[in-house]
Amino acid sequence: MSTTPPLATSPDRNLPAPSLGSRHWPLRGLDLGNWDARTWDIRTWDARTWDARTWDARTWRNNLRLTSALVLLSFVICHLLAHCLLIVSLDAADAVFNVTMYVWQTKIGTGLLLTAFFVHYGNALWSIYTRQSLRLPPWQWTQAALGLSIPLLIMSHVMGTGVADNALGVVGSYSSVLIGHWVTAPWHAILQSVAVLTVWTHACIGIHFWLRPKPSYARWRPYLLGFALLLPAFALAGYIAAGNEVLRASRNPEFVAQALRESHITPQTGGEVVLLAELGIGVHLALIGLAFGARGVRLWRWRNRKLPRLTHASGRVMPIPTGASVLEALRHEGVPHAALCGGRARCTTCRVLVTRGGDELPPASGLEAEALARIGATPGMRLACQLRPSTDISVMPLLAPDAGAAEGSLRGGFEGSERLITVVFVDMRGSTSLGESKLPYDVLFILNRFFGEMSKAVAATDGHYSQTPATG
Repeated sequence: MSTTPPLATSPDRNLPAPSLGSRHWPLRGLDLGNWDARTWDIRTWDARTWDARTWDARTWRNNLRLTSALVLLSFVICHLLAHCLLIVSLDAADAVFNVTMYVWQTKIGTGLLLTAFFVHYGNALWSIYTRQSLRLPPWQWTQAALGLSIPLLIMSHVMGTGVADNALGVVGSYSSVLIGHWVTAPWHAILQSVAVLTVWTHACIGIHFWLRPKPSYARWRPYLLGFALLLPAFALAGYIAAGNEVLRASRNPEFVAQALRESHITPQTGGEVVLLAELGIGVHLALIGLAFGARGVRLWRWRNRKLPRLTHASGRVMPIPTGASVLEALRHEGVPHAALCGGRARCTTCRVLVTRGGDELPPASGLEAEALARIGATPGMRLACQLRPSTDISVMPLLAPDAGAAEGSLRGGFEGSERLITVVFVDMRGSTSLGESKLPYDVLFILNRFFGEMSKAVAATDGHYSQTPATG
């Protein structure tokens, strides 16, 4: 049995509540539901009323990363859908390609695609530069490695199709591309197959960890998994079937020569495509080296600075690298901590309670403020992935390191709290010999009297009865 004395109450930590009401996003105050384009007058908008201090760079970068990823994924899906028709015939695939890729071949579509690529690519390089620790979960390392290898795998294909069509006067078709992949340079067939799997796996990892914290994802996951498996499978099946068809047709030299003439492909254009591909690969490798090198220089410049200290609830004390989040500091020291979304302020599983130093912290803003408001965070609760302290603090994790989406949806305060309690274990002396020497009626009478007196004592002290262990 356990009892809680009247004075055993939760300690008053006097912790400041994060500012949850303000959503630091420039367009957050715009109610699109009541907005009418016919009545809106641009002359009524005053740029002087916008406060630049409410602009949150991390929120914008997160939104741009997600938006650019979805644009690129849409392009890939349209491209693979056309590949699936290669199972039928080259003419059918060309017809579907002209439909699914029509938008992307316009100036607006091409501009949108290029913008999405450079935004996503630039964000990846910036993430490398700003990251304080390279200790990441396996899935994040896999996604990052696959993403950085994509330009190496698709560079020759991009230069030989998109760039050659727009800059070198080439008129590309499935026949000319397949001849280049399966006849002229057969190793391209393997390269492109690996590229499809790499791009698709990278995208699926990102989509999975974006949707995983959402409650409805569990219901749609089997259908999304089926789509994720079938689309690349059919696309590669069509690619291989069409490649074999072109190989058989290439036994006639006139077939290859005619296809190259119709596509305006000459040895000179082929050499220019190779040169452009090599240049693109070189620039890509140089940018990756620059990002890692700049990161090393930045960390070297900060190596002698006095770092704030982070005290974990387990008792471990560790430094917080300059500009690092609490989650990055914990990962750098090898301390397990929940982060279902990978530290993007989506799942709230990394929530912590700041038990010391909360007065010196800036209020939650941007993505953190939105996430904390969504779960109704209690005073002192912050997200470890977004909290970047510049002074000494102490934190207590509120969820287990293996917390899932269900725990991430818990309202603030339902994770449990730390309280001072008194646990009392009461035993009857000689209970075994008493049961052996007395008649059953006498034993039950004694036990009932005993339980009655103990129940009165528990009720008088506002305690809670736990259990009655028996020995026989």
